[in-house]
Amino acid sequence: MTPPNPALADIRAAVRAIPAGTVSTYGAVAARAGWPGRARLVARALASGEDADLPWFRVVRADGRIAFPAGSPGYRDQSRRLRAEGVRWSPDVSICGDSSRPPRQVSMKCCGP
Repeated sequence: MTPPNPALADIRAAVRAIPAGTVSTYGAVAARAGWPGRARLVARALASGEDADLPWFRVVRADGRIAFPAGSPGYRDQSRRLRAEGVRWSPDVSICGDSSRPPRQVSMKCCGP
């Protein structure tokens, strides 16, 4: 189910604001879009695939990992796109760096305020 249009527009704008070569979390995108606490709404909006130019691949889980199952076509596509933008990452390590830190600190470390 696609979120209501106002939320979708807000989420798309927040995703477009993520600079190339960086990532943000679903929760951080929700907060920037004016929908704090609605990370799943962001996931549904991105899953709709209604905007082919949206850099959806710059959005990762709160722990810095890709949300797709490892080895799936979506996982490989997102991984390829992130690497093409210079995001350093490996399948067993969080994109954001030290995955031993609590998710809030990790997302702030790699994704900005």
